[in-house]
Amino acid sequence: ATVLWPPTAWLRRRNLSPALAATLVLLGGIVALVLLMVLIVASVSGSFDEIAQSAVQGVQAIQDWLAGPPLNLQQTQLDAALQQVTDRLQASISTITSSVLTGVGSVASGVVTALLTLVLAFYFVKDGPEFLPWVRTVAGDGAGGHIAEVLRRVWKMLGEFIRTQALVSLVDGVLIGLGLVVLGVP
Repeated sequence: ATVLWPPTAWLRRRNLSPALAATLVLLGGIVALVLLMVLIVASVSGSFDEIAQSAVQGVQAIQDWLAGPPLNLQQTQLDAALQQVTDRLQASISTITSSVLTGVGSVASGVVTALLTLVLAFYFVKDGPEFLPWVRTVAGDGAGGHIAEVLRRVWKMLGEFIRTQALVSLVDGVLIGLGLVVLGVP
């Protein structure tokens, strides 16, 4: 909400209703996140064949290392070890299934949390300016003023923290990307 508030306030100063301004900014934020995810997925999926080939080469390198000094394992020993791992996985199928179901529950919980976050962000952005006066009214003049001031400062510091983290992430991403380009990493 601290990130979404500045564009919402700008739209509200342009005489848009609070609900419309909050809706536009929230939808814009969602679209920006989806576009970012699409760009990342497209980037990774474009090099999927190369990643798979590197993984196969890595497994082959591990097998060569195990077959060479100092271990000097023969192919039959490697096959036996692989068969033991396969047997153990098959014996643990109920545990694996249970873990998958737990993962599905976690995904469902994440979806509910994401929806709740969107609803709360909408209301925080839409009704934000009315919150501190409401706190003063509910808490009374003495404590309400102090609580409102603390909340105002927390809001300001949280917004500054998030903007600073975004700037640091941008600089890191650009510099790491340049470093990868210079090194010739695909």
